[in-house]
Amino acid sequence: PLTGPAVMPALPQVFPDPPVARADLPPGVQGDVIVEVTIDERGNVTDLKLTQGIGYGIDEKVLAALRNWHFRPATLNGTTIASQHLVHFHYPA
Repeated sequence: PLTGPAVMPALPQVFPDPPVARADLPPGVQGDVIVEVTIDERGNVTDLKLTQGIGYGIDEKVLAALRNWHFRPATLNGTTIASQHLVHFHYPA
């Protein structure tokens, strides 16, 4: 059996999609936008770091949407803790 501290990851509770339409991308362009999201012990997004983008204004739309996300915070042995997670979006979806 596994032993050690019980860690539960943060889970999104409010997560509006970025307002990206297929027409926002030039024909033939596809790719992933990956953002490292820092979440405080209350589930609020406190920092965003773009780790991979595709340009064309898509990255900015993703970052703007992620600022409005709210999470159930991560826990360690039942106590809420800050955490970081990678969030991926693939376009075109």
